[in-house]
Amino acid sequence: MSSQALEHGGNRGNKHLPGRIKAKLQALYRRAKEADLRLPLWVLGLTFGFWFAIFWADAPQIGSLSPVAVLLKIYGAGISVAATLAVVAAAVWTIVRRMGYGDLFTPDSDENAD
Repeated sequence: MSSQALEHGGNRGNKHLPGRIKAKLQALYRRAKEADLRLPLWVLGLTFGFWFAIFWADAPQIGSLSPVAVLLKIYGAGISVAATLAVVAAAVWTIVRRMGYGDLFTPDSDENAD
């Protein structure tokens, strides 16, 4: 850094909290882009969109059966919830692993060998 820049306070962007937060978010964005998170994020988005559409459509007219009630009668609540949890858990675990945080959640095999 030049002496003139140091006289004027140096790198002000990283001294203040908003500048540090912005730099941290940009670094996280670059890391996520390098990890190629498109598929897991699409899976999460489609799951959200599916359930949003189901609950939005759950406004039956008077005297008729709602679409959610019909789905629950056909497939059952447990199966639909379990399937949703499995898909979302797989997508989140893929994101965690691709971002490099998988080691935090898995035990080391060397420690358990004794």
